[in-house]
Amino acid sequence: MMRVLDDVAHLPSTVPLFVFGAGQGGHLVVRAIRRRPQMRIEAVIDTYKRGEVNGIPVITPAEFFERAKPDTPVVIASMYMDEIKLQLAAHGVRNLYNLYPFVRNQLAEARYRRDRLRAALILTATVAAAWFLAA
Repeated sequence: MMRVLDDVAHLPSTVPLFVFGAGQGGHLVVRAIRRRPQMRIEAVIDTYKRGEVNGIPVITPAEFFERAKPDTPVVIASMYMDEIKLQLAAHGVRNLYNLYPFVRNQLAEARYRRDRLRAALILTATVAAAWFLAA
């Protein structure tokens, strides 16, 4: 079963979590979970990326499946949630949390802030140019 969530506050806090996706969404989710000291991330799972995400090791799906149990909680932080869900279900992992709505909201807020800043900078530059030309 996959639960769709729009906030990390609704994730279980009594067991270590695995985050699937080491891209921008994974970074957002890992940062949000790490702000909650009662929650712990075991690893980030990614098919293509290696290394770390904010200090959390990135492992391959094969490495995850070696240690996963059917009730291991996996937080999906990728827009490829349907493909990931199928991959996890094929290996018997059924405790899934789709946090992509949270990721989408965070990205939209960041775009909104960036666009407002850009508009303010353009307005400031326009006013300064008009003042300079008028002087």
